[in-house]
Amino acid sequence: MTARTLTVALADLALADAEGLNVEVALVSADHTASKTIVASIVTATTNASGIATFQLQPNSTGTQDSRYRVRVHSKRGEVVVDELIQMQDQDATLNSLVSAVAVETPGASAINAAAAATSASEASASAALTEADAAATAADVLLTNADAASTAADVITTNADVVLTNADAASTAADVITTNADAIATAADAVSTAADLALTNADVVETNADVLLTNADAVSTAADVVLAAESEAAAAASWANIEAQVTIPFVQMATSLLNQNERFVAEHGFEE
Repeated sequence: MTARTLTVALADLALADAEGLNVEVALVSADHTASKTIVASIVTATTNASGIATFQLQPNSTGTQDSRYRVRVHSKRGEVVVDELIQMQDQDATLNSLVSAVAVETPGASAINAAAAATSASEASASAALTEADAAATAADVLLTNADAASTAADVITTNADVVLTNADAASTAADVITTNADAIATAADAVSTAADLALTNADVVETNADVLLTNADAVSTAADVVLAAESEAAAAASWANIEAQVTIPFVQMATSLLNQNERFVAEHGFEE
């Protein structure tokens, strides 16, 4: 392992050399070489009359780790006046140059970084593939859900159509019932009208029979008046008895016949007296 020299040159505000200041250099974390492990440790030095202190450090390219050093400068009173984190290059250098230097890549870091990048790319690709697979599965689920919804909607439409047909059948049946009831009502009205006509006819027959009876009564009365006027009371009485026998019997027979006819008419047509 080849150590490199780190030179720390200090000056005060007047740019005068800062003599007698305590400089501390610490390896932040352990580093590994082919044969040894460099443990985290601290080395110190005091600036000389020229304000310079030097250190022998392992460059970053020696080990396998990204090793860095912390440089602190303490005043004579013990205060920290400088605190810098540097990476030692594979060449002698000053603290001033390393503070603003670009970090040197650790040996083997290119392959490690390439492998890490490849791994990251593979992981990203796998993640993208999984994401696409999840998206495809989600899309398939959406399609299935939409298909189920469409099937359900079709079932609802079919059910509604069945309900409409059923209601139409019910309406048709109700219309038939109404028509049947109307026919029954018309038939009943015809029967009532017929019964009324029969009742009127029966009443006319009764009235006619009554007129016949009255006419016969008038005939008897007229005959009696004639007899009384032509004969004496005794003759009239004898005649009256004779007339009564001759007129009353046929009249009674006629009245009885009319009454029998009336009873048959009532019985045949279902009327009560």
